[in-house]
Amino acid sequence: MKHLLLFTKQIHDYSGKTLYINLICMILIGFLEGVGILLLIPLIGLSGVMDIKTDDVPFLSWINGLFTGIPETLSLLLILGVYVLLMVGQSVFKRNQTILGVKIQQGFVRKLRDEAYGSLLQVNWGFYLKRGNPILSTL
Repeated sequence: MKHLLLFTKQIHDYSGKTLYINLICMILIGFLEGVGILLLIPLIGLSGVMDIKTDDVPFLSWINGLFTGIPETLSLLLILGVYVLLMVGQSVFKRNQTILGVKIQQGFVRKLRDEAYGSLLQVNWGFYLKRGNPILSTL
């Protein structure tokens, strides 16, 4: 557990608020994916293709009232068009979040690599050469 807390502290020190923005974006993307899948069937039901009762849900009954005067083919086209726009917007949002996550990850790995190389350069190599340590042959 100490290692996980150390990692969390180091990555927070590196990225700051960007890490939390990325985490919130991940949560929002998961929410949007779930809502998109769950809304697909009621939206098709609203178009009249399938018989799904929407009277129990106030929001869906309000939307159903908007589509009562529109022919089924046009309402299906409209509803699926809105769904496609929602999914395209969600995928663009997900793409930007993924790019942000990769920037954080690659920058953090670069920082760790620079620290490791810097530590190797500052080692007292004379100490190891005097003693004839077998550890030197592995490096």
